[in-house]
Order: sequence, then C-alpha cells, then structure tokens
Amino acid sequence: QKQTSGTSTFADVSGAPKAACIWPLKNFLMVGDLEQSSVAYPYRVQWSAIGDGDNWPSPGSADAETVQSGEQDLDAQWGKVTAIRGADYAIIFQEKAITRATYVGAPIVWQFDTIDNERGCVAPGSAVQVGRLVYFWASDGIYVTDGSGESRPIGHGKVDQWLQDNMNTDYYGYVSGSHDPVRKLVFWSFRSANGTQNDRLLIYNYAENKFTYAEMSVERLFSATTAGSSLEDLDDITTDLDALTPSLDDPRWLGGGAYFGAIYQGDLYQFTGSALDAVIETGEASLNSGRKAFVRAVKPICDGNLSVQVGTRKTQADSVTWSSAASVQSDTGFAYFRANAFYHRVRTTITGGFTDAQGMELIARASGAR
Repeated sequence: QKQTSGTSTFADVSGAPKAACIWPLKNFLMVGDLEQSSVAYPYRVQWSAIGDGDNWPSPGSADAETVQSGEQDLDAQWGKVTAIRGADYAIIFQEKAITRATYVGAPIVWQFDTIDNERGCVAPGSAVQVGRLVYFWASDGIYVTDGSGESRPIGHGKVDQWLQDNMNTDYYGYVSGSHDPVRKLVFWSFRSANGTQNDRLLIYNYAENKFTYAEMSVERLFSATTAGSSLEDLDDITTDLDALTPSLDDPRWLGGGAYFGAIYQGDLYQFTGSALDAVIETGEASLNSGRKAFVRAVKPICDGNLSVQVGTRKTQADSVTWSSAASVQSDTGFAYFRANAFYHRVRTTITGGFTDAQGMELIARASGAR
C-alpha cells in the first residue's frame, strides 16, 4: 500500500505483490518473500518500474521490459527472503545465504550473485544498515557485511553465547534494530528467555567495537530526522518563553537533525532523560596462581555514585557468591571487604550516570595453600 504525506489513509498499489520485506534501492522499490494471487513465493524478489514505485507491471511482459521491472527466484535451499538492504547495489538476505544484486541496466536489469552461503539473516528486523555496511543476526551469531564477500563475525565468543543464553529464539520475528548515528551505536530490541515482550536491548558501538546491553521494554526502534518548529508551534510546547528550553536561537528548532527513538505501547519515545543505573562487571581472576587470595579493598577507577560487590567461588564449576554492596569511602576511594576465595570478580553499580570508567584496583594478598 501507499500513503500520500499529509493524508491519513493508505491505498492499494495496483499490481504490486504482497511482500514481507521492502527496500528503496537506486530508482527502484525491491520487495521479497512474496504472495501473488494467493500463492506464496518465499524465495522470490520483485522490483518496481524504474523511478516509479507505484508502477508494477506483470513480470516478463512488454510493459515490464520497457520500464525495467521484473522478478527473480533465488535458490530455495537457502530459505525464504528475510531482508533487503543496500544503496548502490542490493544485499538480499535469505535465512541461510546472502545475495548481491548489481544494477546492469536493460534488458537484464539486475545481476544476482550469491556472496555467502554459510549464513544468512534469521531475524528480519535485525538487519541494520550503517553506510555501506549491514549488521545482522545469523543462526550462529552477529555479523556484518558490505556486500562484497563473506560476512565478518563481530560477536564471536562471549557476545554470541550471551545472546543465545538470554534470548527467546522463538521470537526472532519480533527483533527490531536501528542505528543511532550521533552516538555511533547499533541497537537491537529482543525478547529475553523468560520475557513476555521485547524487554532487552543489545547495543553495539561500532566505533570502538564494544557491546553492552540494557534492560528496557521497547517494541520498535527507528532513526529519522527531526521536524522543524515555527513560532506558531510554540503554544503546543510552552506558554512561558522565559522557561523555554532550549533557547529560540538553538539550531534544534530548525529540524533536520539525526533523531533516534523507539515505540512502546503506541507511544513515541526519545532516548533522553535521567541515566539508568550502570553495572560494570570484571572478568574472573585467580589472584594467587590457583591458591586462595584475600581481597580487602577495591577502588573503582570511574566517576559517579558508586557501590561495589565482590563475587567469589572455589571452583569454576561452582556458582558465584556475591558480597553485600559496599560504598566507596570518600577519603580513600576504596570499598572494603573480607573476601577469601580461589576466584574473584568485581561488580560496580553506578547511579546517576558517569563520564569515564577505566577499571578496578584491588588490594589483595595470598591467604593459603592450593
């Protein structure tokens, strides 16, 4: 269907197929996982007339050839088409493969080449395009591709394992991903293993190649540009110009800036406001070469309002036992403990936000034989 800006209703696009995914590409609209005349074609892609997304002549007809419209069936063994991305060329994801479609003009229009048959995209909403790169979730982890060859893993190891342990994989279809260009972050919203809705965010900083996550209920993520505001709009924003934030000369009133947001229960949200509590947890270490060590103090090298816990266990087959939270002393910067164990880890909780976090300093000594 289509909608004209400023109107409230959608209208059918004559001749267009029903499709599970759609993407604007060069001067075309390309769609995939189709239904035509009540028949499913999950491995098929189809594209509109060049320069006219409202024109879908019957594929193979003279009219279609004239306007460079057409369709292509991909290899069925790689599963249904799950996502289409790209700019100069199309990157078409199936469940178990990735195909690149390159525009070559009439009469062929698009040349299709399979570039990766080791993996595809299993969560349609996970495919997030950042420039020429597309980040996506495969059955064995998180990958990125530029459409030129085999995909590169970015979550191999702990991140991929964490996602498998914490996600309900029956709800791949509910995953929603998007890009925050200001903070250089890719976000994915998904349903946790025991959740009843999308209640986790996995966040990837592609500038620093680091991951984190948040516990937050978000149904859909999106990025867009801000709308401009005029003086006539101010009555809907404030009745007190002296209290207006930001000031009238702030460039944000012009619009056109990058905007990252979310939809939850029918409402539109921005990622602003007070910072959530942050939790930084170290890896586990044997501080005395396989023997017991006694940790008596921990100094978090970070700012903010801090509390610290020490996690201990005898063997790596045991569950971790966490101490009570201890406050950081203002005169020394240390939180104090009596943690005697073979293995230690540290968890720091920061409330009210922070600007810098570098690590933990421990005061420990050997405490016993192996």
